[in-house]
Amino acid sequence: MPVTPLPAAGLPGSQSGKSVLPAQNAGQGNGAGKSTTGTGSKSSAGNGTGSGSQPVKPLNLNLNLNGPSINMPLIRPQNEGGRQAQEEGYVRAQRDSVTRAIYSMWEASQVKQRIERYGKMSFPTNSHGDPMYGRVRLRLLVNGRDGSLAESDIISPSGNPEFDDAVLLLVRRAAPFGPASKDIWDENGQILLLMWASFQKDQVVWSR
Repeated sequence: MPVTPLPAAGLPGSQSGKSVLPAQNAGQGNGAGKSTTGTGSKSSAGNGTGSGSQPVKPLNLNLNLNGPSINMPLIRPQNEGGRQAQEEGYVRAQRDSVTRAIYSMWEASQVKQRIERYGKMSFPTNSHGDPMYGRVRLRLLVNGRDGSLAESDIISPSGNPEFDDAVLLLVRRAAPFGPASKDIWDENGQILLLMWASFQKDQVVWSR
């Protein structure tokens, strides 16, 4: 038998411009452009639909680029010729009473006395020829075999660059120093000296 079509008024949501599908949630289809949750003018996916919708604003994460960051330490291979090894050699050279005595005797007789002797002949003076006084901490790296100076620098300056330069020049002119016993050499055959030198009234006063 022929199928009689139902009247249009009998279908839910058959008004003009609305879906013919039944509503899935309570309150759906009660106004154009509303979400399935019944709040705001955005769809359930966050995209604006219907009349009066606005562009979606980007998400603000409030990133602080000036905040603390994670820094991975740079691991360098151990360099036997570097300062770390030299410092270790300095400690090893004085590891017991015997080597400390050998170290101190060589330092006093071969290094300090020679610098003092040159200091008496050529005491640090300024550009006008006037003597300069001050206190500096010296770092000297000496080749143990022949006493030649491998490195020299001031690790605690006096505050007067002209005086510091004059002291370094005096030390370099005093080298080479006497050869040292192998008992106080490091792995590179060198000896590190760390000492204070006070230049006062035409004399040099040493201290650790």
